Amino acid sequence: MIIRFSSIGDIVLTSPIVRCVYNQFSNNIHILTKSNFRSLYDNSPYVSKVICYDDYSFIDLIKLLRKENYHLILDLHKNLKSKIISVLLLKKVISFSKLNIKKWLYVKFKLDLLPSKHLVDRYFESLSELNIINDNQGLNYFYKSDFLRPTESFLKTKYAVAVLGAAHYTKTIPLIKWQQWISKIELPIILVGGKAEIPLANQLSKIQNTINKVGICSLDESAYYIENSAFVISPDTGMMHIAASFQKSIISVWGNTLPQFGMYPYYVNNQIKNINLEVSNLKCRPCSKIGFNKCPKNHHNCMNHQVNDLNQYITKITEES
Repeated sequence: MIIRFSSIGDIVLTSPIVRCVYNQFSNNIHILTKSNFRSLYDNSPYVSKVICYDDYSFIDLIKLLRKENYHLILDLHKNLKSKIISVLLLKKVISFSKLNIKKWLYVKFKLDLLPSKHLVDRYFESLSELNIINDNQGLNYFYKSDFLRPTESFLKTKYAVAVLGAAHYTKTIPLIKWQQWISKIELPIILVGGKAEIPLANQLSKIQNTINKVGICSLDESAYYIENSAFVISPDTGMMHIAASFQKSIISVWGNTLPQFGMYPYYVNNQIKNINLEVSNLKCRPCSKIGFNKCPKNHHNCMNHQVNDLNQYITKITEES
C-alpha cells in the first residue's frame, strides 16, 4: 500500500514511484488517499485499488486495511495520521525524510542546508533497500476512461495556458502581473483555474487574446488544454506538475516558496524545459514552506516585483524546446 492523502501536485509527483514499484517490485498496489483526489489514482494502470480514508470511520478503516494483509507500506505523506495508520497495521513501513527541520531553518533564518535534489529523487532514495530504481520516464497523468476530449477550434492553433490558481494566496500571481504579461503575448491565452479564480479570470478575459475556461472546465479538461499548449505559465501549484507530466515548457513563477524545497517541475531524464521566475534578494522570502492566506508583510513583493514582460523568457523556452 502506498499512502499519499493529497493534493493534486503532490499526488502527481508520486506517479514515478507507483509506476516503478509496479514494474520492479509488485503488480498489486493499493493507494490510500483522500476522496477528493482519488481520480488521480483511479485511472492509473499501475494501481489495483484506491481506498479513501475519509469514506470510513477510523476504526472501520483500520479493520479494512488489516484484512488486506499488506506485505509493505510506503508512506509518502508522512504526517501524524499516516504514521498512526502505518503503526496500527503492524507491517513493514518505508517512509522518507520531509526535511522539515532544514526547511524551517531556511524559512526562519534563511539558512540553506537543503540537498540539491528533487522530491521525486528523495522518494527513490528511500526505496533503495528494495532495489527499486528510477526509470527516468518522468511523471504521469491519466485521464478518466470516459473523458471526452474538447474539440474547440483553438486547439488546432498555437496557444499558451495561464494557470491562475494556487492553494495559498502567497503563491498566486496578482492581477497586475497577469495583465502586464498577457497583454504583451501574441498567442491566444487559455485561462484555467477553479471557482475561486473566477473574479480574476473575469478581469483578465477583457484582454483580447484570452479564452476563459476558469471555473467551467474539469481537471481533465484543464489538463488536456495544457497537454496541447505551446507552453504554460504557472505559479507553484498542482497544474505546474501536470504540465511537467506532459513534458510541456513551463515558466514557473515563485512567490513565497522556493524551487530549492525540491518541488520544481520534474521531467523525463532530467531534461530542463522550465524557467523559474523569482524575485531575488528579498529578505522575507521564503516566508513559509507552504504558504499563507495573506502576505505576512502586507506587500506581496515576491509576486508584485516580478518582471513586467515575459517575452524574452517565452522566446528562450520555446527555442530550447
